Amino acid sequence: MINSVREILNKIQAAKTSEDLEDWIRIAGDYIAKASFTVYNSGYPEIDAMVVSLEEAEELKVALLAALKRSSEPRYVDQILQCLMMTKDSKLKLLYVSYLEQYLRQLKDCNGVVYSALNALSRLDEDVYERNERGGSSQSLIEVDQNIRQAHRYLTNEGIKFSW
Repeated sequence: MINSVREILNKIQAAKTSEDLEDWIRIAGDYIAKASFTVYNSGYPEIDAMVVSLEEAEELKVALLAALKRSSEPRYVDQILQCLMMTKDSKLKLLYVSYLEQYLRQLKDCNGVVYSALNALSRLDEDVYERNERGGSSQSLIEVDQNIRQAHRYLTNEGIKFSW
């Protein structure tokens, strides 16, 4: 096995938080893609020059699946799923569906909190709502994008920064 793949495997096996994944997790996805796609260009000459075997890609996949069991932190799960999608393994469909269902439910629940917080701030006469062309605002619990956008704008105006 090439040293780089071994190093990535060791890092995957040790990772428990999104901070543990750092920037190297993208490389794991590139390695898997090298083995999964006929032609793959990562944009990094050192990765593009590598040859990754199907066996190595499978080892990475197994390590990533095991890593999913160590944390449900959304940023952690997101990065692991980004790598797993490079396998093009249709047997992972149920895994993707289960995460979609779980996190969509969480997103909807969290949106309820964002919606309520926006309404509470509005009742304190805080400028939280976007105005439409008629000068009014439209609020709805189902408007996730609008609620996120308004919450982000309000918090930014309050000096609270988010890194996405």
